[in-house]
Amino acid sequence: MLLTANIEEKSVGAKILIRHTELKLQEGEKVGFIGRNGVGKTTLLRILNGQDPDYLGTVERKPNLVVITTDQEQAAR
Repeated sequence: MLLTANIEEKSVGAKILIRHTELKLQEGEKVGFIGRNGVGKTTLLRILNGQDPDYLGTVERKPNLVVITTDQEQAAR
């Protein structure tokens, strides 16, 4: 098991983005998240990589697992 997440709830203000969600990723699996803007895809990725600790639930990662994400928009130089 690479990663297991059990997210009871994640909200931003009054808007609940994620509720009662379970995710299990095995080695060799490829996963994509598809949905409209504002439904919580980026929030879920931030929870999984440890950038967002403000949720109810647990995320367990395989020791030494590295989760890498990139920002949606890159800053102009």
